[in-house]
Amino acid sequence: MSKTTILFFTQLLCGIGHVQTDVTIQKTEIKSDPEASAQAGSSITLTCSVSIVATPDLLNQISYSLYKGSQKNVLLNTSMAPEPKYSFTIQSARATHTGYYVCVVNVGDKTATSDTLYIEVTGQIQRPRLAIQPMTVIVGSQIELRCDSAEEIPPLDFTFYKYKNGRPSPAGQKASDTNFVTHTLKVTETTDQVYSCKVKGRSSATTSINSEPVTITVQDPFSSHLFTIEPQSRIFEGDDFTMRCTVQMSSLIPSSTKAELTITKGTTSIANSVTGEAKISKKATADDTGQYTCHAMWKETLKILVKQVTVAVPVSKPSLNSTAFNSIVAQGDRLNLTCAVVRGSWPIIYTFYKGTPENSLHRSILNATAGVYTIPSADTADSGEYFCQAENNAGVKHRSERSQNININVKVPVSEPKVNLLTSGTTYEIGKRISIRCHSTNGSSPVTYSLFLNQRFIHSVKNCTTEPAVFNILINNTKDGGVYKCKAENEIPNSFKFSEGINFTILGTKPMWLEYHMPRILAFLLLFLICCYVHVKYRKNKRRKIVKQQNQGSVKDNTVLYSKVKGTAHPNEEKDYVNIPSLKGTGTDSECDCEMN
Repeated sequence: MSKTTILFFTQLLCGIGHVQTDVTIQKTEIKSDPEASAQAGSSITLTCSVSIVATPDLLNQISYSLYKGSQKNVLLNTSMAPEPKYSFTIQSARATHTGYYVCVVNVGDKTATSDTLYIEVTGQIQRPRLAIQPMTVIVGSQIELRCDSAEEIPPLDFTFYKYKNGRPSPAGQKASDTNFVTHTLKVTETTDQVYSCKVKGRSSATTSINSEPVTITVQDPFSSHLFTIEPQSRIFEGDDFTMRCTVQMSSLIPSSTKAELTITKGTTSIANSVTGEAKISKKATADDTGQYTCHAMWKETLKILVKQVTVAVPVSKPSLNSTAFNSIVAQGDRLNLTCAVVRGSWPIIYTFYKGTPENSLHRSILNATAGVYTIPSADTADSGEYFCQAENNAGVKHRSERSQNININVKVPVSEPKVNLLTSGTTYEIGKRISIRCHSTNGSSPVTYSLFLNQRFIHSVKNCTTEPAVFNILINNTKDGGVYKCKAENEIPNSFKFSEGINFTILGTKPMWLEYHMPRILAFLLLFLICCYVHVKYRKNKRRKIVKQQNQGSVKDNTVLYSKVKGTAHPNEEKDYVNIPSLKGTGTDSECDCEMN
């Protein structure tokens, strides 16, 4: 086959099915009568004209399409006409005819679109109609709302409303290119619900009034929800008690459907069930007191019932404590007695006693685990034995418990002590004995008197009577002179007083230390002489033994025997002896037996 033949068939195949058209659409235009605006109910004529250059057979096949909306949202009319002009009349215009219009012309395979034309129609929009399905629902279910405005011209905008306390609030918006729309909502409340809708033209400022409100009936998915506690009256510790959380489903729900039930104490789950009942049975204890909740859950619906459980607990044995330190309180100080229990249901009656059960001091009824009795200013008459009693009605019988006994001793603080010399004079010689007296006229016994010399502690005496303390001092050297002070204190913590200081001078005489240490020096010299005698005796015996061996020829040849005797020295050892003054008083250094005042 020649190349010319192949080229011919190729051109022939490419030309099959392709019809060459000679059409030119020069101009397409849309007009209205009346122009721009019209009243609702009047007629509006839309005219689409076109200027075409085409063969005669194509001029008889002009297709006209009229649309509402700048995006050709709604097709109003379409027609074939043999003329370059086509008219369409809206017989009774409505406010929703307001908007943009456009004309599309098709000739052969050519298409042309006119510019948009805006027409405003003044008037009211038809009140829409609302329909809801189903009309009886369970909370958590969905409903379908249909808003219909049959006589209005789309595109339209629809708004749905839900009423609360008689006031509508938007529940959804939708745009539609038809004259109706549907909207789905979930019912979230168990009360009956009221809805309405309204419509607005897409290009119009006019909006319809709300449709007639439609009310639907909403049922709780639980026809009954109960939370019971037995016994219903007061629960005592040790009683058998039962909690039940039950629920029955609505008749609109299949009988096979069950809710999830949970019993919680605080935030802790203690029982679960999907059988329609959650249950707990146990012996009541104090720990069971608290808030309990019964939860019923189905889909997204949650129902809650709350119960308060109080287990009555008898009071425990109370403990009595005081603010006194080691049972001692200073006269005039505030004294608090606290009666406390570890456990026990409120209210609790606290009673304070002194000495005997007949001597009641204070009684209070409190919702608390402790009661307080206060003595604002303690006096010596408040000294004695105290106890308290706690009681409540947390049992079949009235329950009462008594605390331990505690002793309270109210002490009088010591007054400032007076110090004076019982020995006449202000200067004393070494070897002289002097007496210093210290006395505090006020203060509960026993009183401890301490003597200080130049702020240095010397000695102390405890007196169990009101008598003064006397310190007898032997003057050993001039350092025993200076300022002497006396401190008085009793068993009240940090309640001591110092006296004024007294001062005297020591005159130097014979060295008393020599007289005092002479026996020791003589004993040391005697010991030294004995040691020297023993040492000399030992060396003489040693030499005599060596000489004897040499004379007997007991020393071997080439052997030298050395005898080395080391003398033991006994130097005089000097020791420092501390001169401890002899101190005496009316008391002794040991603890004295005193009756507590």
